[in-house]
Amino acid sequence: MSPFQEAIGRRVRELRLGRNMSLDAMARAAHVSKTHLSNLEQGRVNPKIETLYAIAGALGVQAFDLLNVIEDERGALMDATREFTREELDSVRKRLESVADAKPPPSGFRVRRLAARGAVRRPRTPA
Repeated sequence: MSPFQEAIGRRVRELRLGRNMSLDAMARAAHVSKTHLSNLEQGRVNPKIETLYAIAGALGVQAFDLLNVIEDERGALMDATREFTREELDSVRKRLESVADAKPPPSGFRVRRLAARGAVRRPRTPA
């Protein structure tokens, strides 16, 4: 689960409960399954953009209102980092730098993996 998925799920649940909608009623209004909506609210699935638009319409909000969680999360993160000591901030910075310096996968690794699933078409070579 990514933090972004979890944040969107929290926002959807918050808005649904704020409108006193049951999971079942919300799923019917958005034309999605109750299981899928539950998984979305729990941050277990990465919603398609069409699903987000359907959910936003059922809630009577703009899709942007569901996606605006990044700003909210960033504000909370900024508030939390103000409480860090200098040593903690240095530790976080060093960890981020080490991740950024990590060696990327071999060239073409992702393309080959996607091509195996049929997601990428390779150009035909003349015979």
